Amino acid sequence: PTLVGISRKRFLELDLCLAHPHERDSATAALSQSLYQRGGVWGFRVHNLAVHQQVFHTLARFSVGLE
Repeated sequence: PTLVGISRKRFLELDLCLAHPHERDSATAALSQSLYQRGGVWGFRVHNLAVHQQVFHTLARFSVGLE
């Protein structure tokens, strides 16, 4: 199991041109969800828990049966 700490990292700023750390929350949540779906992730260290909860809940609710 792996603990992932990608929240608001600089590579998101450079790749997406998001200068302020809080602007990277949505990108962080999307990347976290992608890593979670691949498996092997035990947990995530995040700055904005509410955004992550919303993304994970939404994808779990609407992706049932789409696989």
